[in-house]
Amino acid sequence: MTDSTGTLFLMLPGLCSSPEELNSVQRILERHGFHTLAVTIPGYSFDPDKTQQVATPFESWLELLHEQILHERAGFERITLVGLSSGANLALALSIKYPRSVDALVLLSTSIWVDGWSIPFYHWLLPLALFTPLGVFWKYREKEPFGVKDERIRAWIKRELERRRISAVGASVLEIGHLKQNFRLRSFVKKHLPGSALPLALAIHSELDEVASLRNVRWLESHWPAHTLQTLILNNSYHMITIDQERHTVSEAVLSYAQAQKSPKRPPL
Repeated sequence: MTDSTGTLFLMLPGLCSSPEELNSVQRILERHGFHTLAVTIPGYSFDPDKTQQVATPFESWLELLHEQILHERAGFERITLVGLSSGANLALALSIKYPRSVDALVLLSTSIWVDGWSIPFYHWLLPLALFTPLGVFWKYREKEPFGVKDERIRAWIKRELERRRISAVGASVLEIGHLKQNFRLRSFVKKHLPGSALPLALAIHSELDEVASLRNVRWLESHWPAHTLQTLILNNSYHMITIDQERHTVSEAVLSYAQAQKSPKRPPL
């Protein structure tokens, strides 16, 4: 029987990826008695049974996630979303659209703006590829540094991607459909987050993030309700902070945040 007084942590990995990205955080929460669940969303998550990954509209991602939350509410008093990269964007969008659905967020390497130091200057042309026939055959192939500063881990990821279609940092190739829907998801968050009723949140980000700069965290700080957003800035990791050199710092910070959450039961939805 589920402990109805507990908190459930729903784990949201990055775009077209697997729960492996969040293993370090999930393990430490479970070791300390917290309930966790890795969420798989058709059309968003990587499907190992399919040769080609096919994206669905981002609105369906939110609907499926919301249905999962409503289902889990029957057994848990509190729901916390833990999202990495695009998973953080998904958590934000869910909170905007369904403001009473979750009690807290953990936002890891939020990527509302893809503007890190490794992003080429012509990235602003991406919509031409996503929304015109020019990019119908375009794909993004994962390449070094794979979001990882640690050279030993980076070498391991490279070997993994040479022998299979997905690694601890996600799929080896992102199809244009997933990129298009992620662009739409990011645009939704940019447009609707300001002025929205937002839950308690912890944002962890690296100042060396090669994909998404600290602009992402600073923007969240400027729009979040006062005193309800905590931030932790790292200085020895790239984008994949749950795998890189400060993964233990990240896991410990999430655990401390989880242990500090002591709020009365939220009224029914």
